[in-house]
Amino acid sequence: MNRYLLLIIMFAGIFSSCKKFLAEKSMNEVIPTKVSEFGDLLAQEGYPGMQTRFQPQVQLFSDDVQYYNYGAYQFSGMDILYYDYPAFQWQSDYQEQCKVLGSVMQPDFNSWKTYYTLIMGANLALQYVDGAIGEKWEKDWYKGQAYALRAYYYFMLVNLYALPYNDSTTTPDKLPGVPLKLDVNLVEKGLTRNTVKEVYDRVTNDIDSAVYLLEKEKHGVNPKIMNSVAAHLLASRIYLYMENWKKAEEHATIVIRQHPELMDLNTFTDDLLMARTNEAIWAYGTNNDVNIDGMSRVISVSQDLAKIYEVNDLRSQRYFYENPEFLRMIFPPDYSLGKVVNETWSIPTAWRSSEAYLNRAEAAIQQFRLGGDLAKAQLALDDLNKLREKRYQAGTYQPWEVTTGDDMLYKCRLERRRELCFEEAHRWMDLRRYGMPEIKHKFAPAPDKTEIYTLKRRDPQYVLPIPQEVLLFNESLTQNPQITGQRKPD
Repeated sequence: MNRYLLLIIMFAGIFSSCKKFLAEKSMNEVIPTKVSEFGDLLAQEGYPGMQTRFQPQVQLFSDDVQYYNYGAYQFSGMDILYYDYPAFQWQSDYQEQCKVLGSVMQPDFNSWKTYYTLIMGANLALQYVDGAIGEKWEKDWYKGQAYALRAYYYFMLVNLYALPYNDSTTTPDKLPGVPLKLDVNLVEKGLTRNTVKEVYDRVTNDIDSAVYLLEKEKHGVNPKIMNSVAAHLLASRIYLYMENWKKAEEHATIVIRQHPELMDLNTFTDDLLMARTNEAIWAYGTNNDVNIDGMSRVISVSQDLAKIYEVNDLRSQRYFYENPEFLRMIFPPDYSLGKVVNETWSIPTAWRSSEAYLNRAEAAIQQFRLGGDLAKAQLALDDLNKLREKRYQAGTYQPWEVTTGDDMLYKCRLERRRELCFEEAHRWMDLRRYGMPEIKHKFAPAPDKTEIYTLKRRDPQYVLPIPQEVLLFNESLTQNPQITGQRKPD
């Protein structure tokens, strides 16, 4: 499969208004004729590769990270402090600034391009697999994978480049989302933005189709490919974001029933690579997407995150760990990330069964808050206690008990932050659906100087700006609102 050709198709169909496209080329040159070949097509064009980084900059936006600097590296001439600080400060033009500064992450900041490239791979499979030579069951299997992948990519796009589905000031049918391109056919002009509701309608349609098709042809939980359990986990996440608590609970329940595994941090002593634990449901791409320690030696776990872990919680020793005082003379952060211990590209990101417990707990708590159903409250507590017991030093955990709905929701959200830190973009997207609260970043540009930057409640930078190169390709797109000028410290 010619990736370059697919990229041109993608740009022609999404970003520009080309009327003619490689007239001398035939699609037969790139479209498989046998159904078995669509596995290779999806592997090369629809699935993330080992070096695919989706949104590395998003790790710098949340309150889980902190910039440390106490003069370290000055003696070596490595002025690494400043490579990515515009993203950390939530500057509206952070992409351009980071490029000028020489950020090693900046080439991967165009999440729009990354996701749409993979969407076109999924579209190719969905558009042409039915016409291929082969058995129907195999066609359904590949279509199920493609539907799930496309659902995930559009779900991520709309949560990066649009306001949340549950935005309190309006309704999703009035919010600009992202363009929907569901085939590889050429278009006469650049596509405009669909509404957030239209994007979510497509996402739910795709994930429901994926669940149906992958359930028909179950192949077990093979983390290397999109499978039926992974599709249910994605569905639970999607419906959670939509505040469809009943469906979020239903899909999470299926995940827990089919893949209930939770690693016990008392006995799990291997390197904490999530894709290699018994919790892994789908593993993809690279964990370098979230490896903040690999981004810069002055960015790491925030003190704000570290303080929410309780005594005897082993995650504060395994998910990250405190650096000894002598090391901070040359490595300034107070903490180092333990979840990502391998800085090569070979270790993928993973969806884990623990998310299903958290999704179901939150959905059940919300139903308890709305209707007073004590059975839902107990279901949520059972899920949270089962997860937390596996994370605490053996014999020390004290189970939570039913309290008020608001208190249980607060605890559930804290637990979600503890468990899913530095995985995908969970914390950033959770902050968005929690109402986009005010958060602060501590920035230390010199040993004797500390600045505080504030992302205000409902700040425009809770929505990523569409990359300028995308706007140049497609003049039909409208940019998201941004702050004017440079964001200043408090």
